[in-house]
Amino acid sequence: LIGSASLSVKHLNMQYNAIGYTYASAYFSHSHYIGEIDEFSFSTTALTPQTILFDPIVDQNLTKNSLALTATTTSNLKLTYKTLTPTICTISEELVSFLSSGTCTITVSQDGNNIFSTALPISRSFSILDNNVLPILHPIPNFIVYKNSTTKQIFLETEAINNDELDFFVSTNDTSLIELPIITNNTLLITPKIDKYGTTDITVTISDGELNTSKTFSFYIIPLEDGDDIEQVGNINTFEDENLTQTTATISNDLKVKTKDYSNGTVSHIIEVANKEIKATSYLPGSTVSLTPSGAHTSYNNTNIFIDINATILGEAIHTLTANNITTQAKSKLNGAQTTLNRDQNNLIQLITTVEIV
Repeated sequence: LIGSASLSVKHLNMQYNAIGYTYASAYFSHSHYIGEIDEFSFSTTALTPQTILFDPIVDQNLTKNSLALTATTTSNLKLTYKTLTPTICTISEELVSFLSSGTCTITVSQDGNNIFSTALPISRSFSILDNNVLPILHPIPNFIVYKNSTTKQIFLETEAINNDELDFFVSTNDTSLIELPIITNNTLLITPKIDKYGTTDITVTISDGELNTSKTFSFYIIPLEDGDDIEQVGNINTFEDENLTQTTATISNDLKVKTKDYSNGTVSHIIEVANKEIKATSYLPGSTVSLTPSGAHTSYNNTNIFIDINATILGEAIHTLTANNITTQAKSKLNGAQTTLNRDQNNLIQLITTVEIV
């Protein structure tokens, strides 16, 4: 065939060989030529497969607002994200934005090119929680320790609502009294400095990475060492009139121990420490009150019942009741316990202790 012409192929027979070449024979017609193309050939190339890698997405909180998606493909080609739940979440490029709580489903795809074939799409679903819940740090009571005491270990009770890992932080407003506090395995370690006493506020903060919870408590180091007798180191003052005999042991401006013996038979003891009072009052005739080396003591005894009410300068209240040779004991380590010993309307002895928990 010489020259050029516009040909129309009437029919084409295709046949493949083992190495991927295709042979064909075709008939054509033209206004001046009629003939047969004996043979021609062309080759085809197979496309490389690709795989999308898209890790599961953990549940999210609505307060977080958005999340960057990090799927990849073995071809390194650009991925396309699509939301199947547009009322819950939307997609812009690789960023999913949270609209409301519910289940968000994201599909990622890649259409391929002249080298890579279309990837199999992958979908991931996760929950968007209505609101993040603050991690819980249970209240930490105030602590009172002796001067030059050993390291105080305080266990911190916490709860992470979504089982999030919690980070701990601690600070103090006075590093002249204590070494820098540390937290290890949910335990706060506080070490008083040598010969230092006074009060410092300590703040513990826990965080789940988004929200924080903090608690502040007071750590009071009294100006006495363990084993000191308040009657020997304190300034003892006694006041007496026809209605009352009161003895006061003053160790410092914010540490005092008082006993009161009224003429009507009522007795009481009061310990003022760390801006609170531990107080016990007995309205039972025959009760006695006295100072002890570490605090004060009120007691009541009769034929079948023996009651001891003790308080210490560490803020503790310890009560011992013996009735019919059976002894029970109760102890409060929370500073500020208030105790009354009296008879109820049925003339039965009543021992009641209350303490404020904040």
